This record gives sequence, structure tokens and C-alpha cells, in this order.
Amino acid sequence: MKFENTPAKFAIIRAGYTSRSTGTQNKDNAFEDLYAQAKAEGLNVGVYWYSLAKSAEEAIAEAEFLYNNCLKGKQFELPIYLDVEEKAQLALGKEKLTEIIGTWLDYLSNLNYCVGIYTSTSTFSTYIDTKTLKCEYWVAQWAKNCSSSLDYGMWQFGGESNKLRKPELDGMVCDQDLMLKDYPALIKAKQ
Repeated sequence: MKFENTPAKFAIIRAGYTSRSTGTQNKDNAFEDLYAQAKAEGLNVGVYWYSLAKSAEEAIAEAEFLYNNCLKGKQFELPIYLDVEEKAQLALGKEKLTEIIGTWLDYLSNLNYCVGIYTSTSTFSTYIDTKTLKCEYWVAQWAKNCSSSLDYGMWQFGGESNKLRKPELDGMVCDQDLMLKDYPALIKAKQ
């Protein structure tokens, strides 16, 4: 993927993930290149971490790895998101999952990052106690409108089955989002 000559104004790049097979944290192989390209094009950048954490200890391990291997020394104008969608995590129940998410968010928030959660509208309403969390919300709902009642700042409205516009960027299908809060200004004001 190349960001040059695209209509994109921002990019949220996958920084890494925890492996299903080994349980180890991994930096996305394309992260450094995509980060450099996005910055070179003047895009506002945020990242997400695809989580498999099923305990507070695993959440801290993911957050530490993300900070030490992907975030440290870089500038971000958008939030750092935790991607929560694994069935094994959802099966833990609302209280336990919310505790795990809160641990991850607190770790990075204490390092002065603007943090948030990415997941679907139904996962937010069914599996996460958002009233107890202080963070930003990136809601995935591939539809013509977002029905979430959260104060969300980012809405992912489509990818392969895009409802609003052509789903390609640089000839590749990609997820597309609307930014509803001025994160660059909000983050700059807090620094």
C-alpha cells in the first residue's frame, strides 16, 4: 500500500498483534514502512494493536511490547487503539473483559498517549462496560449510518462491502473510516 496521491487524510496502522499459535507479541512486518510513508505524505497517524489478552498480565505484556517496539520515539496525531474482537476474549464476560481493556488503556495513558478501543457496535454494547472506561471509541459498523450511542470519534463504515464510497485506496480494498473528532487538535492541546 502506498499513501501517495490518495484522498486519505489520516491512517490508522496496525502496529502489531499477539500470535494465536505462539502467544507471543509481534510487530506488524509492514508497520515501519507504512508509518514512514504516511508521515512522508503528511497524514495524521494513529495505530492499533490486535489483542488476544485474556488477563490483566497479558494486557500489560501487549501494551509494553507495543510501547517498546512500535510507539517509542514516534509522533502520533490520532489515538492508540486496542482492537478487541476475539471470541475467546468476549467469552470472559463483560466484567473481566472490561478489566483487561482498562489495564491496557491505563498502561499507555500513563505514558501520555491518547488511547481508545476499536470494536463493533454490538461488541461495545454487549461485552464492554464503557461507563467505567476513560478513552476514545472507534466503532466498526459497516452500514450507511452508525447506530452506536457512544461518544465515538471514529467510525469505520466499510471495507469490502463498503456502503458509502468506492472501497479502494491505491488499487487495494481497505477499511474506510470517518474521523468525527479533531484528534490532532485534541492531542496537541494535551501535550
